[in-house]
Amino acid sequence: MKIIIFALFSVVVMFSGCMTQAERFARMTPDEIHHWSDEELCTNGYRENPSIKSELLNRKLVTEQEFEFVFLSNDHNNFPAKGMRKCAMWTFSNLRQLVSRTALPNGITREVWKVHRGEYMIFPSTGGSFYLVTIENDRITNVSAPLE
Repeated sequence: MKIIIFALFSVVVMFSGCMTQAERFARMTPDEIHHWSDEELCTNGYRENPSIKSELLNRKLVTEQEFEFVFLSNDHNNFPAKGMRKCAMWTFSNLRQLVSRTALPNGITREVWKVHRGEYMIFPSTGGSFYLVTIENDRITNVSAPLE
């Protein structure tokens, strides 16, 4: 009986200190957020914490209008489109891989990313689709049709 009471007490103590993921992000300090990578910022830009928005704007990853469009509206159907910044790709994709990076003679850097859109269980091949996203100088210039 003592073991059962101890186990129940331990479980209650462990879970009483747990925060939901939303609470954890809401309580993050500006200094913690400042140390995030650009990718982490863009991926979590929709979280309820004004410091995330401030850091996105300070690093010039998005403008105020882009922030409103990408993180606050659903007019884009939760997927990056031509003209959006690279930050949008990180926001809307749960799996991404750099395929190529090329420095063009005119000074433009072109990146091609393979990104996954949609839900999947265990393996990406069990749901959603892969797309190729082309980015030139931080702007999405093309999003391919779903890859087979």
